[in-house]
Amino acid sequence: MTQSPAEALIAECRKAEESCLYTSLSLFIWLRLLRTIRITLNAGAVICAALAGWKAIANQYEMAMAVFALLAALLPQIQRVTGLDTTINQIAGLAGEFKNLQDHFRRAANVTALSSSDKLEAETKSLFDRLDKARAPSVTPPEICFWLAQRKIKKGDYEFDCTKKDLCP
Repeated sequence: MTQSPAEALIAECRKAEESCLYTSLSLFIWLRLLRTIRITLNAGAVICAALAGWKAIANQYEMAMAVFALLAALLPQIQRVTGLDTTINQIAGLAGEFKNLQDHFRRAANVTALSSSDKLEAETKSLFDRLDKARAPSVTPPEICFWLAQRKIKKGDYEFDCTKKDLCP
């Protein structure tokens, strides 16, 4: 079976749309995990500092106070040294870009494809250039994030309601 160039571009748009869905969702899951870690480190430092200065344990548990004081000092440094805030910002930007690209590829396959093939080709070239830029940093979420994304997608969590009801293509 021979495809026209426009049909081939539509097929590539659908593949890119799916790829962007898996990538963006994996990044969003990783982003949630990293934000939880950041909150835990920040809250842990505050709680440890409070416990280290708590008079009720000061007289009986000097060693515990020392450990709490040490943790209160170390936890913010761990966050700083690992570059957690920078990583979170980078992943947030990439997750948003891949989600936007997913929508653009879907629109190109469903809407732009109905216009001229020249317009489809120009739009897809622009989109694939953006996709190349988004992939350039080679940010790779942990495998568990991809596995969780795959599970959610296959479960149907990311299907549009209109698609489930045969109201949209």
